[in-house]
Amino acid sequence: MKSLLPAVFVLGISVTSPAIPADWSQWGGNARHTGQAAVAGQPLTARLADVVYDPFVGQEVNDGNGDLFVHYQTPLIDGNDVFVEFKSGTYSSNDWNTQIWGVRKLSWIDGRLVKQWEATSDWKPEPRGGVFFEPVFHAALRADALFMPAAGGAVLEIDRATGLAITKIAPLPASQNTFVAGPVVVDPSGNVYYDAIQLNPSSPYGSDVVDSWLVKIDNGGQARTASFRILVPGAPVASDNCLTTFSTAELPWPPSPTAAPPLASCGSQRPGINVAPAIG
Repeated sequence: MKSLLPAVFVLGISVTSPAIPADWSQWGGNARHTGQAAVAGQPLTARLADVVYDPFVGQEVNDGNGDLFVHYQTPLIDGNDVFVEFKSGTYSSNDWNTQIWGVRKLSWIDGRLVKQWEATSDWKPEPRGGVFFEPVFHAALRADALFMPAAGGAVLEIDRATGLAITKIAPLPASQNTFVAGPVVVDPSGNVYYDAIQLNPSSPYGSDVVDSWLVKIDNGGQARTASFRILVPGAPVASDNCLTTFSTAELPWPPSPTAAPPLASCGSQRPGINVAPAIG
């Protein structure tokens, strides 16, 4: 998705009636996206707050030839508190790792959105090459804590009131090539879930993944993992052949009504980068 105003967010929603029952509370209400939000949005001219959370937008747009190829966390809102991603460090056109990610807590006080604390992480995104957009750094909020991605497929538990780190939960073998591969999510019971993926350092996108996992951290802090290799029974094995895509030289697709794209090794089952686990 392209964004014309990536470095700001606008808050201003007034509830007009109880929420419509749905399978979930956001983004369309259910798998068919037939739901509606029972709220009235402020007009776009009613800007209540203007918060810069990515200081590198100008450079990123310049590198994107006018487009912004960055994924951003959705602001997490609970009452008067807003938890928003921020970036710092330095910007490099060739290396995302020079940037630093974290979360700021802001609160509405006397009509202004005031910073309460900020907490940084050692998380880094998957390397450039097979990933076109800058991958997302996305925390999750629980009643007592905030959980944000960390390096090596770990997560940081942050005290919601103070912003201080409570603990780093690292259930996977330590490796700088293991990445939290999308948003962290929390279920109604306070359990935390996320995907992680370990890439081959010599060829991250040209060879099979080392492994990938679904991770669950219960509300007592105990972590369990399950490899995607066993989570998708009946799926093709890594050495099977799968259909890939036509080349751009063959546009428009399909090149002919009977054309088939080329085959390549399927590779191991793995989570999609930037994909959050869905909780039913």
